Amino acid sequence: METFTPVSVNKLYIQIYNQLYDAITSGKYRIGERLPSEKDLCAAFNVSRVPVREALSALELNGLVECMRGAGVYVRRTTPSSGTLAQEVEPQDISRARMILEPDIARMAASQINEEQRTEQNQQRKAADNKLEAVCSLPFAFDCFRLHDDNLCE
Repeated sequence: METFTPVSVNKLYIQIYNQLYDAITSGKYRIGERLPSEKDLCAAFNVSRVPVREALSALELNGLVECMRGAGVYVRRTTPSSGTLAQEVEPQDISRARMILEPDIARMAASQINEEQRTEQNQQRKAADNKLEAVCSLPFAFDCFRLHDDNLCE
């Protein structure tokens, strides 16, 4: 496989990010070239998929790669769009920021839709609710809770 070295300490994704960053910026991978699959990267770094995915996300945030679902990860540029983001911002920070910002964005978007769009959105929500009810019936959930609670009391 590649000449990557296995990682072994905290913040594995940063170590993986740094090795991939170096490989991309040194020209080992050209623009448009596909990086090894997640499975191959996991084997090369001797880690699970989580730190590999976090490293790839950080590379994507820096604009170096583009992750295409089902098609792989491709090099977009060989110089970062800004600094070394992975060392300053962790994926968890991005998730927290999204949880803060996205409700307000959704609220603002919802306030700007017309009546036809609102009707369509309500129909889609009702359809999703019906599917959820079919899958997660209350008696089933209650039985699961009761079984779990009974096991705790033993």
